[in-house]
Amino acid sequence: MKKLFFMFVLVLIVIVSSAPGFSSDNNVNHLPGPYHLLFNFTFEDNNQKCSDGRDNDKDGLIDCRDGDCTNTDVCINTCTNGLLDFGEYWVDCGGSCGICPTCVDGIKNGNETGVDCGGTCLSCSASGSGQTLDIENSATYGYNFRIYLPPGYSDSGSFPLIVFLHGAGERGENLDLMDNNGPLKYVNASWWNYDFVVIAPQVPSGDWWNRVKIKQLYDNVITLYTGIDQRRVYITGLSMGGFGVNDIMQNSSNDWVTANAEICGGIAVNQNACNYKDTPSWSFTCDWDPTVTNAYRILDWAKILHGENNSYSCGNTEPNPKIRMSLFDCGSHNSWSRVYNPFGSASSYILSTDRGVNSAHQFPYGVVNNAPPLYDWFLHSRK
Repeated sequence: MKKLFFMFVLVLIVIVSSAPGFSSDNNVNHLPGPYHLLFNFTFEDNNQKCSDGRDNDKDGLIDCRDGDCTNTDVCINTCTNGLLDFGEYWVDCGGSCGICPTCVDGIKNGNETGVDCGGTCLSCSASGSGQTLDIENSATYGYNFRIYLPPGYSDSGSFPLIVFLHGAGERGENLDLMDNNGPLKYVNASWWNYDFVVIAPQVPSGDWWNRVKIKQLYDNVITLYTGIDQRRVYITGLSMGGFGVNDIMQNSSNDWVTANAEICGGIAVNQNACNYKDTPSWSFTCDWDPTVTNAYRILDWAKILHGENNSYSCGNTEPNPKIRMSLFDCGSHNSWSRVYNPFGSASSYILSTDRGVNSAHQFPYGVVNNAPPLYDWFLHSRK
């Protein structure tokens, strides 16, 4: 049988090589009629190769940007192909696919059961205002912290959690400083329709974030507040807090984090960056930050995680759709106001989705301008 098979292959090669238009350089475009299909294996000629994030024919063009993929179903229907691609913020929406459903757009959409409530948003049955508590017991929790409980919170519920790490200017012994920046600055605004529990620990004066203490805080908080959904735990921080997020995420014991957002802090640009690869991660900074100049190295961080750095390999399919970056077109340290502000009304959300992202600095598969509020991006990640 083996001899018959090899004889068949040999005959087939002879027949094809003698066909009109055959060229010894194996350029399949020279083959007429049915022979084209036989030898077209190097081209991105099917939906699988046109959505794998790889340059299969080595022409510098990936997937639907390759002319060979233009007429495939996956490229014609990029907003309905069930893939996170081409600047989308989650599957089949965002970027060129239009604004994604959010908890603050004044429209009943997504999995909401009412306008901006139900589903992943604030419960439609919730009434009254949220509750803010200060817990000063660093011996047990690692840090003193302020906690916000949304309307309708109960220990028998299932509420997402944001852990917010502040910057160097909020260190001290005054928990009121936790309202200066970040989510707690906005939770009491009239247009905050999110079901998050928010905890904001405070680093003592002269100290720095410690990932062991942050994990100690988390472990004790979920024991005290049993209504927190451990499948939806999000961590974010700015400046010094960005360094704190990175300290957690570049460590292999980061599996308690569902998604993270690091803003204008230091970030891993070595093999440790690969510990981010399985967690949805979004890093932000101004394209020039005079305070934390190496915040600009999120380009290097993203290159590692998207397989564009030959020195480090994360062993995942590249580019990695879980890894995003935004370089804002600004020259200051404060890039966090653009990220944490959920906008002030439905009309401002519709009109102001461009937050000043410098698109010239984005990867082709990176973040585009019309970013949804960070909180909605968090809510679309669940373990």
